[in-house]
Amino acid sequence: MKLFSMFFLFFLFLSCKDKEVKKELLKISISVNLLEDDNIKLYYILDEKGTYNERNSIEVEVKGSLDVQSVEFVLKQMPYKFRIDLGDNRNKSEVHFSAINISFKNKIITINENTIHRFFNPNIYVSLSANGYLRKEVDNRYDPFIESTALLQKKMQIEF
Repeated sequence: MKLFSMFFLFFLFLSCKDKEVKKELLKISISVNLLEDDNIKLYYILDEKGTYNERNSIEVEVKGSLDVQSVEFVLKQMPYKFRIDLGDNRNKSEVHFSAINISFKNKIITINENTIHRFFNPNIYVSLSANGYLRKEVDNRYDPFIESTALLQKKMQIEF
């Protein structure tokens, strides 16, 4: 009986701990319009001394569509900084974000298409267009991404 009680308490402890961990997940949900099949990848850095690497990345395959699609990334830790890679298939079409939602616990930061430029900076392989971001090659190289700004990092620290 004593053994059974200890086993039950141990199991209860583990199940409560699991629920606690699930609440601590950070979700980045992107409402995006991509015309061609491609991959969207999220790279993240966990502290200010870190660098982007494959170990700290999540890739999602997106089918080309005229409709807005939702792409979700789930992180087990709060990133210091992150970037969203806008494809690797050398497509040169526009990428349009209607919203980016970052949620942690019960709080949400919503970035809409009118404010995205305040919270993300494009690199040299991306230029702003009337409807979003235009992906392009530079010197026969292709690596389009947008990166979180210091303003977004501060907002996440304050709100989460």
